[in-house]
Amino acid sequence: MVNGRLLTPEQREKYDFTRTILTVLLRTVTGNEHYYAEYYVDSGGEWVDVTFDNEYRICKVNVTADSLLVLTRDVLKTF
Repeated sequence: MVNGRLLTPEQREKYDFTRTILTVLLRTVTGNEHYYAEYYVDSGGEWVDVTFDNEYRICKVNVTADSLLVLTRDVLKTF
């Protein structure tokens, strides 16, 4: 459950992937250990927020209907 919403199996996979793999990948490729990637769902779609030290939002990326590969590309192309 994210933001009070039950996730579909595909959304749960994106949530887990973003927390465990995308955050590490983002930190590695940018050389910045302070970045966090957070997946969530709201009425506007599916999103990944990239934040600095889990506080200051750097970017918000729409990942609605993205595969894990496209989600990764969409987030990384913003850097």
